[in-house]
Amino acid sequence: MPISAATKTAIERLDKYADWLDDLLCRFLLFLPKSEQVCVERFWFHLEEACWFFYDFCQTSSSRAHNSPPSSPLPNVTPSMLLEFCHAIAKRPAASLLPLLRHPSCFPARLTRFERYKTSIPVYGMICLHARLPRVLMCKLSDNLRWTFPQGKRLVDETDHECALRECWEETGLQLPSVFGDAAGDPLACITECTQFYHAFHQGRQPVCLFVCFISTPLSEAAVLQSRGRGEVACAAWKSLRWLFRQLHHHNYHRCRSRLVTKAAVFANKLEIWLQARRACRPPIPNRSLSLSFNNDKLRGAYDSPV
Repeated sequence: MPISAATKTAIERLDKYADWLDDLLCRFLLFLPKSEQVCVERFWFHLEEACWFFYDFCQTSSSRAHNSPPSSPLPNVTPSMLLEFCHAIAKRPAASLLPLLRHPSCFPARLTRFERYKTSIPVYGMICLHARLPRVLMCKLSDNLRWTFPQGKRLVDETDHECALRECWEETGLQLPSVFGDAAGDPLACITECTQFYHAFHQGRQPVCLFVCFISTPLSEAAVLQSRGRGEVACAAWKSLRWLFRQLHHHNYHRCRSRLVTKAAVFANKLEIWLQARRACRPPIPNRSLSLSFNNDKLRGAYDSPV
């Protein structure tokens, strides 16, 4: 497939960062196991990580070196950007050692295969509800400014619960203990009730599972939540359940629905039905406090009083 003029211009622009591209090639790709060097899905996964690193750090550092305004971290790497980065890094001399970088004409087909692979990876996340206040923890995405629940793709050696807790911490800054219990900790010490919602988006073949939990510790409305990720999340906040459900039932449905990510709207509907079904039997609240860890040292110890 011939390269478009716009892609050629973008590749020429990336060629100015030859030293960075050589460094990223060695850091992310050259020393991969042989099994991942020949697997299209795994190899392009590492290539995407190198592309993220380039746009988040390398280009910003280079802009500062030339006394130009630094570019802000990109909320997302588009397929076209990834394809341009692949063409640019394939022109480096050491790229000939990697079999999947030897035939540029095959890059678009491999990118399509990689995009299909990403939509098949299971997604896990958390719906954190306050046990006493009608609040739910949500985060606003940087690219479309829509609200969603903290969630993300599961890593290779990660369990479902570990993925949900990690994504909650990375996207909101709220670090929970092992709410699902382990040998060293007290099972469900900070959670009054825990269930899970599952929904398979058949169009993308991507299964999504969100764990719903009630946090029994008092939370301050002024608590500052901060994302630990790479700029995908603009902010995180405790939103009221009334506001969340209003997005689904407002008379101007399409305008309000646009404030939620499509997947978040699906799970918000499930959450509303589930809460209505269990309204008569509220969960017991344990008489203990939970040590929450925020990305703000001023908040440490702020919630040490018993519930």
